[in-house]
Amino acid sequence: MSLPPAFLDEVRSRVSLASVVGRKVTWDMRKSNQGKGDMWAPCPFHQEKTASFHVLDREGYYYCFGCQAKGDVITFLKEAENMSFMEAVEELAKLAGMTMPARDPEAQKKIDRRTALTGMVGMAAAGATGCASSGRPGPDPDSGHPDWQGGRSPWPVCLDTATIRPASMEEKVRIAAETGYDAI
Repeated sequence: MSLPPAFLDEVRSRVSLASVVGRKVTWDMRKSNQGKGDMWAPCPFHQEKTASFHVLDREGYYYCFGCQAKGDVITFLKEAENMSFMEAVEELAKLAGMTMPARDPEAQKKIDRRTALTGMVGMAAAGATGCASSGRPGPDPDSGHPDWQGGRSPWPVCLDTATIRPASMEEKVRIAAETGYDAI
């Protein structure tokens, strides 16, 4: 599910990072300045005794000078409580008294299309790589084989014809058969 950026910004602005982090740490009151939202504590991500974990509540981010952990309130929940992104956002929305937006079917279609396109690009890349390095022994460059045109490998023929433009599977099979290659 894709969430609108405005919703995420609203959740971040409504929930105090110091209050969420405060459930996991004990603030060092000698170093902290509550009035400015500048809080220090021992880091919850690694074992230490000194306060190296810095929370700037007004800016909405944290940073640990010991382990370099950094992020916002969503990142903190994901890392400290081992939540997924959606679980962290749901928890914060509940704390802020907000309702999660309904699933947008158009957004889901976009995600499905993006996933399909990513898969197709990956398959094309794997196919091109498989064609170029299919493990089949190619002709010896010194044999005078006609596929070696001026020292050029026969395998790029498959790459050149298969990736210049989109083609149907039948057309790819025809091109492979015409060029003498059975790997697509």
